[in-house]
Parts: sequence; structure tokens; C-alpha cells
Amino acid sequence: MNVKVVTLPRSQVSLDIEVDSAAIGHAIDRSYQHLAQRYSVPGFRKGKAPRAVLDAALGRTAVLEEAADIAINDAYQWALDETGLVPITKPEVSIQSEGLDPSQPLFFTAKFYVQPTVELGDYRSVRVERPKTPVTEEMVDEAIQRLADREAPWEPVEDRPAAEGDLAIINLVGTIDGETVVDEKEEEYYLDPARQDNPSSLNIASHLLGMNLGEERDVELVLPEDYEPAQYAGKTMSCHVELVRLEHKATPILDDAFAQSVGEYSSLDELRARTRERLEAQQALVDAETFVDNVLHAVTDSVRIEIPPPMIDDEVNRMIDRLQANVERERYLTFDLYLRLVNKTLDQLREETRPSAEASVKSNLILEKIAEVEGITAPKEAVDAELRQTAALPTIRERDRRRILTSPAVRARIEARYIRRLALQRLLQIADPKSLAESADNESGRDVSEAQVLEQAAQSRADALESDAHPGEEET
Repeated sequence: MNVKVVTLPRSQVSLDIEVDSAAIGHAIDRSYQHLAQRYSVPGFRKGKAPRAVLDAALGRTAVLEEAADIAINDAYQWALDETGLVPITKPEVSIQSEGLDPSQPLFFTAKFYVQPTVELGDYRSVRVERPKTPVTEEMVDEAIQRLADREAPWEPVEDRPAAEGDLAIINLVGTIDGETVVDEKEEEYYLDPARQDNPSSLNIASHLLGMNLGEERDVELVLPEDYEPAQYAGKTMSCHVELVRLEHKATPILDDAFAQSVGEYSSLDELRARTRERLEAQQALVDAETFVDNVLHAVTDSVRIEIPPPMIDDEVNRMIDRLQANVERERYLTFDLYLRLVNKTLDQLREETRPSAEASVKSNLILEKIAEVEGITAPKEAVDAELRQTAALPTIRERDRRRILTSPAVRARIEARYIRRLALQRLLQIADPKSLAESADNESGRDVSEAQVLEQAAQSRADALESDAHPGEEET
């Protein structure tokens, strides 16, 4: 047998394989054995029917087709062993000749994708400045003002018309072609015409502006295309509105009493100090995440890699599955309704997801390659600890806990996760060695906290490159 390897774009390989007549003869012998075991021939015990009887009963064509399958499978496995190639997809097989002639060699081609080659480039020369965004007094003031606005009570308004920021309580009757479609009593509408929390709901806020308490008004509303029930979508609704109550947020007084009312603060100064600490912690995490992403982007720019389309397709599928699970679990929507609300088809969503999926696959492959070059391995103690933590989760059924602890597949996934984390942390050390060394050596609580935040950001980013399917889920 002979094999010729042809390298194709996007990490695809084609094997041109020649099967000699001796191998074909062996395949024909095995074909008769398989068919004799598979089919019962009257007058003969199973597996004992002579070849001539099988030819008469099944036809010579069936024998040769079975032999062709055997010869191709054997030759394909031999070619993989000979070339050392490891497919990541099933092969596309095309036979160059029509039928199987026992006296002639068989030629066929097998195309498949392989794990891509990652050419890292000089990643050790990458340098990225670590951002440190200061928290200003204005940012503290804005955060406290938002807290005050949120905590301020609603107060009745009687001496002016409805304005933006008010809460209007209305009676609303809506009809379409004489049929009453909406009949609401004392429904609340926040008067911010620019904000539409639910795109399929009635956008009536702009029509309520300027109304006085007790006033009634008739307006026409064109219902959105995704309005429910669907038979009214896109139609014009005649609405009769009565403003029965109007409220607005009281102007807060920012003093010690206010600080004590919103938490365990002795004074407004303490509230400001704690607010600053919270904002600094949040900003530190944002800066750390930005730094991690900037480092990954800088390293990625110098890498050469041809990603097989099936790997991207698989990641798109995982992203869509995660989105669907999130929508159904947290928003209590069917995925079909969600697609209608965002005005997208599934194909459009998949196409929009594709660039992110490709970037995720690329980052994952790069971190795996860096781990290989740097000799990074997963710490056994940490892997064992996470396995125990996973098995102890309340969502895991009792009978599956031992299987998770002993499963090679689960352990491999956790090890891969740790390797990504450690590889990314190594890249951060390379990109900003001076800053990270100062943080590690400095004993002040703040610098230690910054190092921990950066480690948290790196861990979160590395873990995000893995599917959200729970480790061991396929086993439970």
C-alpha cells in the first residue's frame, strides 16, 4: 500500500491512498466471513455457507461492496499509523474507481481536519503597560448620588403636569377594530421615553408627558412587530388614558442621617470612604481584566495559526447553547421568543457569534502551546481539590459522585483548565515583569490585593475559554 499526504488550507489534510491487490484479496476473504456470520442461508449453519452459495443468495456486488468498505477502513487506519496524523473530524472518502476489481489496485482519497499547528512567534518579547485608573472625587459623588436617587421615596405630585422621571399611574383601555385588547387599572409607567425595558410592551410613556392629574387623553399606538398576542402585532391600537396618580422621587438630603439610613455607616464621611474603597476595588478588577485582554491580544497578533472551521463551528454551538440556557433559566423565555425580541434569526445569531468563537478557540490553542513550550503542568493537589469540590456540588446526584472523582475525562478537563490559567499567568509575567514583581515583593495590603485581583482576572479569562458545560456532565 502507498499513501501520499497533501496539505490543504485551514489545517485540512488529504491522503491519496493506493490499496494493492493483495490487500483487496484479503478484504474479500473477510467480506465472505462477515456476510456468512451476518445472514442466515437455508440449509447451512450460520457462518458455514460456501462462497458460491453466498454469491447466489446475496449477489457478487454485495460481497464486493462489503470488501471495499473493509479495504478502505483498513487502508485508512494504516495510512494514519504511517503518517502519524491525528484527525479531529471524520474523513470524507472519495473512491477514484467505479466498483472493486480484485485484479486491480484500489485508489481513494480521504480528507479530514487535524489539530492546527501553532507558530507562536517571539511572545517573550511582548510588553504591555498595566493600566491603573484612578477613582476621582467626581466618581464617588456620582455613586453616592445614584444611591440617594435609588433610596429616595416616591412622593405625590399634584401641582404640575407629568414630566420625565415621574411615575405615572394610569387607567388604560386599548381597542383594535372595536375589540378591547388592553384594560389596565392603575398600571405604573416610568416616564422615560428613551428607555424601553421590554421592546414588545406598549411604549406609551411619551404620550403621558404633560398630562395633569385626573386628565384623560386619547392616543393612537402602533404595536411592535413582536407584540404578544401575535395577531395584534403591527396593528394600530386606539388608547383611552386617564392619569389617576402622579409621583416623583423626593430630593435627597446628603447628610449623616442619610448615610445611617442606607447602611452601617456612622457618618457621610464614612459612607464616602467605603464608597471609594468599593469603586477602587471595582476599577482594579476592570483594569486587571483590561490588562489580561491586552496581553492576550498582543500575543495573538504575533501568532500564525490556521484554525479548522469545525473547531469554530463547535465553539459557536457551545456559545449558542450557553446563551439559550441562560435565557431560559434567568429570563424565563423560550429561545424562539428571545430571537423574536432581539429581531434575529438563529442563522444571524450564529454568524454574529462566529468572530467571538474564533477568537476564543485561537486563545485556547495559543495558551495550550505556550504551556507546552514553557513546560507548564497542572498541580496534582489543586486538581484533586477541584475534583472533590465538583463531586460535592448539590446539583450532582449521589450515585454520580464517585464516577466524577474517578473519571479520566473529568480530570483531563480540570487539568486543562489549570494549564490555561498558569499559561496566561506566565504571559502576564512576561508582559509586565517589573510591575508584577513589585506587587509580589511589596508587603502593603493594597499591593497584595492588586496581585490577587490580577490573578482572579486571569483565572476568569482562562476559564471562560472552556465550555460552560459542567465537568463530568456527560457522565451524570
